Amino acid sequence: MKKGAILTIAVSTFLIILSFTIFIAGSLILDRDLSDESIFRGDSGEVFVRYHDTYSVYVSDAYSCSETTVSIHDDEWEYFFEDCDFSYVDGDWRYIGYLNPDVSKNLQVESNNEIIIVNDLADASIIFTTLCPLPVCCSGIIGIFIGILLLTRRDKKRKQKIIFQ
Repeated sequence: MKKGAILTIAVSTFLIILSFTIFIAGSLILDRDLSDESIFRGDSGEVFVRYHDTYSVYVSDAYSCSETTVSIHDDEWEYFFEDCDFSYVDGDWRYIGYLNPDVSKNLQVESNNEIIIVNDLADASIIFTTLCPLPVCCSGIIGIFIGILLLTRRDKKRKQKIIFQ
């Protein structure tokens, strides 16, 4: 029984160390530059978007949302939705809106200030590396608790009672 308890504690300790390692790696990813992940940078041009992907649009933090006009469109539809968040500044970029196209094609981009467009799937790795360690760490803590309980449990020899009728 003691070997099982020690093995449980060892595996649980490994899980906790693994979760901290993943969390630290996720923290390092958070120190990223949005312009490196952008699929478009500039004030006019063309950008290729994929069906049902979601894209965030940012403007230089030197400009406010009210100072920036953006149009991302094809011949028929406007795909840009203004969703200004004054408090969301990532590095040198301020979030000003998003687009969620229902087509895979090239769209025209026009803006009075320099913008960048970032595919939100690039942020999925950040979510994974910051949320994944939580259940792993919890499993490790529960495992250590169970291992300690197994270590401290005393095996009592059961006496066999014979009852005559």
